[in-house]
Amino acid sequence: MGEQVAAFLAVRASVAPAIFFIIGVGLGTGHPAISALAAGALLLGFVALQRRGWPGGFLALLLAFGLAGAALSGTRLEPGDAFGIDPGGEAILEGRVAERLGAQVALDVDALAPSPSEPLQARHFRAALSGAPDDLLPGERIRILARLFV
Repeated sequence: MGEQVAAFLAVRASVAPAIFFIIGVGLGTGHPAISALAAGALLLGFVALQRRGWPGGFLALLLAFGLAGAALSGTRLEPGDAFGIDPGGEAILEGRVAERLGAQVALDVDALAPSPSEPLQARHFRAALSGAPDDLLPGERIRILARLFV
């Protein structure tokens, strides 16, 4: 019987933070920095309440999860931000041809230089190359200067 109670409490303890996180994402304020700071403050409050044995610690933790969700919902990542490239900008791509898709070639990129003057950096993603030469075959390694679009 004790194992069933422990399992029930473990599920309940993991579901509640997830629900508050999802609510926070839905109620995102559009001010991720403020939400993140408030979530951090609530986490510190949770630790302080737990150490003193005062009630309310779990509620502070749930509110912190909600504010963390709100902070993440307000954060927007543009496609080029992950690689430091402006959409339409040029970059050097190096990788292996994965497959030919009609007039396009799928390239499994292993390295990228955000501009022709910068060194290659390890990056792993798949890119579709338009206007690729007809003689490229799957498995071939290539390095190309590409204009990136999303």
